[in-house]
Formats: sequence, structure tokens, C-alpha cells
Amino acid sequence: MLPAAAAPAVSWSGFQGDPAHSGYASDGPPPPYVEAWTSLAELGGTSGQFGLSQPVVVGDTVVALGTRSVVAVDLATGESRWTVGRDPGPAVPPAAYAGTGTDAIVYTEGFGPHPPGSRVSASASASASASATASASPSTSGDTDAGPVDSHLVAIDMETQGSLWKPTELDAVSYTGVTAADGVAYVGTEAGSVYAVDLETGTTAWTVDAGGSVDTPLVVVAGLVVATTRATNDAPASVVALAAADGSETWRWKGDTPVFRLSAASADDTHVYVGYSDQNGTMRALDLKTGALAWTARMNAAVNLVSAPVATGDAVYALDFRGQLYRFDPATGSRTWDFAMNELVLRSGPVAVGDHVVFGTTGGRLAAVEASSGDVVWQTEAGQGQLRSIAVTPDRLVAVRGGVQAGLVAYDTDPSGAIVRVPSPTVFNPAGFFGSFAIGALVFFAVVILGGRWLLRRAGPALATEAAEGEDAGVDDLDAPADEDDA
Repeated sequence: MLPAAAAPAVSWSGFQGDPAHSGYASDGPPPPYVEAWTSLAELGGTSGQFGLSQPVVVGDTVVALGTRSVVAVDLATGESRWTVGRDPGPAVPPAAYAGTGTDAIVYTEGFGPHPPGSRVSASASASASASATASASPSTSGDTDAGPVDSHLVAIDMETQGSLWKPTELDAVSYTGVTAADGVAYVGTEAGSVYAVDLETGTTAWTVDAGGSVDTPLVVVAGLVVATTRATNDAPASVVALAAADGSETWRWKGDTPVFRLSAASADDTHVYVGYSDQNGTMRALDLKTGALAWTARMNAAVNLVSAPVATGDAVYALDFRGQLYRFDPATGSRTWDFAMNELVLRSGPVAVGDHVVFGTTGGRLAAVEASSGDVVWQTEAGQGQLRSIAVTPDRLVAVRGGVQAGLVAYDTDPSGAIVRVPSPTVFNPAGFFGSFAIGALVFFAVVILGGRWLLRRAGPALATEAAEGEDAGVDDLDAPADEDDA
């Protein structure tokens, strides 16, 4: 059971924990971990392949989106608390916020006119959905096979699960999820629109065209709303910063090499961090105030586009799709260390939990890396399905699991567990290298030299005669006296 100490009302409010998507929790359970509970959830979508969104945590309740429902489970036990049907839509991160007298969840619904498997261009999507009318409340049923479902923004009361205001219509399907900050919900759409919606009333404060499809979570920091856009025929993929007050463009960075997509972004007090999907994978840091390129850092494989870099203030962490975790200096971009898990990580991102960085792999492994050294200090065996989308509370980690045991899984600190120390295979270890060399030499000596003597004795006089003839020809004596072997 969890300690009785009261948790903050909203301890993990959205994608990577906060509006800046830092992915950092200074107060969280340290490794080693033990599985506390598993809560199963049905896979959804037209082909039954989509699991849950990244969860949010409000008090003692964990909430996540499926393609057809919003599910809430007890943080302490994993038991279901409530389920609310939703119009079919992408399982993208909701946002939790403290409203006037109530805690609430805000999320998007609807695939627009094109459910998964039939996505079209952003302009076509926007045109087809412009005449759609939002439903009056969260639907209790629905199927993507039934036809188009308009896209809209919904807010519900955590206690009653009732709608807080009439759904706000969107011009196209949203894959960004919702970022909530300072009483406003920010959402992007495939048509390239960015919306700011008042969380008390559901009215749209402003809408702007970001200049390209927006399909990664929006960063809100220091009075700015930062979006990454896909490339179009006329413009490269870009990062654009809008004024949170009115949506006016503050700066735009248009990329320095041609790529189709950028990763989700994160930010700290000085920079915006984004992954670049070029051949080897690179990181970019942009000045938060001006958008100027501050530094570029190379990775060894393509960056994971689903996650955002983790920003803790004194470090930036990124994970590539081969499972290699990197720590960069936030001021210069120099690589402090890296750890090569050498295991695919296709849909997961890291989180920084106190003095450790934790991430899941496609094979279902959960690993904890020491932030100071870059060594793995704890890891599980491969599991029953991929682990991703970790939420952090002061006493517990909650992750999304895919595969045959799809749903949510929680981890606590294991008081009886053991910490290990495994350096990355990419790090040169002189003691280990020369130790292995010495062991190899001893094995070679034992097999070739001593083994040869044993074979000579077993072979009898014939081989001894040949050996003597070899000695006359200048070949070393295979049956040298013992004291010479010792020397």
C-alpha cells in the first residue's frame, strides 16, 4: 500500500508531466522497483492495435484515454474507478487541471472524416470536417467503422464524470493531445491549426495557422506556446513559438536540413529542445527567447519521434530508437555519457526520477540509469509487451503496457531489491579490457602449451621421436623441463 501522506491534487498533469514536457520529477520512487499491480485494458481502433495514452495522475486516481473510452483506476490498487465512453479518436494524452471547485480532465475526441488507415492531406481533412457539428456530450458508444466522427475538445468533472461545457469544435483530427496551463487548454490539429480554449467556459480564445500539420504535444512555457510542424511542399519542418496571450508569432525556426518530421519538443528556462529525424539522429537546442539555434548534438541512430527530450535544468536526456540513452549538457550540447541498451525503443521516452533516468523498451524491459554516471543500476527481464509513457508520482511509477497484457502497470521501490552497476557496452573499461586479455592469454597457454605436452605424452614414442627431429631442425622442444615452464 502507498503511504498515507497526501499527494498533490495533480501530480502528473499531461504529456511528460508538465506543460513544458520536461519529463522530470524531482520527487519520485528510486530504484530498485517491484511491480505493484497491473490493470488490463482492451485494445481499440479499427484493427484492434491501439492501446492507452500516457496517463495523468490526479490525487489517488490514474486516468488514460483509449480509442473509445476514458478509463480511471485507483493509484493504490489498480482497480477500476470509472469508465466514460468517448467518440472514437486517437489515444493521445489528456490533461488534468484544477478547475473552480473541482478537478477535471480535458481531452480530444473524433477522427474527423478519416479514421486510422485512411488519413489524407491536412487540407482535405480540414475542408471535410469544417461543416461537422460537435456532439453535446461525451458519447457512451461509437465505432470508427460507423463513419466520420467530428473532432472536438471535451472536459469532464473528475468526481461526477459530467461534461463541464459544450464540446469545442476543431477543424481536423488532433494527434497532439492537450496541454493545459494557466486556465487554458492548447491543442493542435492535422490541418495545422493551434487552438487556445478557456478551461472554465470552453470558449475559443484564439486560433492560428502554424504553417504545417501539428501532430506532437504543444509546449507551454514562459508565456509561449511552442509547436513543431511537419514539412509541406512549400516549407520545411519547423518550430514555431506563439504568444500564449493572443497567438501572435514570436519566432520561427525553419530547420537546417530537410526532414519531414521533428520529435515532440520540451523546454527549460533557456532553451527549446527537439529531436531531428535525419539519417543518424540529432538534437537541436533553440534559444527560448529568439528561436536562434544554440547547439546541435549528434546521436548514433534516428531519434525517437514519439517522445520529447527530458530537460532537468542541469541535463538534457534523449533516447534513440535502438535504445541508446544520451545525456547532454544543456548549455553546450556536449555529450556527458551514453548508455546503449541495444534493444528497440519505438514508442517510449525516458523520464527523470530524482537521481535516475527510467525508460521502457519495446521488449517490455524497464531500466533505471544513474544520472551522474550513466550506468544501469537496475533492470527487469523482457516482459509481455512494450513499456512506454511513464507517469511519475512521489511514491509510484505508472507505465502503459502494450501487447497481450495491454493496460497500465505500476511499480514501487523494492526495499528488498538489489542495485547493480552495469556500464554501457560503448564505454571503454581498461580494467575489464586488460583483465579479459590476461584471462584469454592464460586460457591460450593452458590449451596450446600444456595441452600440447599432454598430447605428446599420450602419443608415445613415435611422436617423441618426431619432436626430437623437430628440435634438431630448430623447432622448440614440446616437452621442456618443468622448471623452464615455470620460468
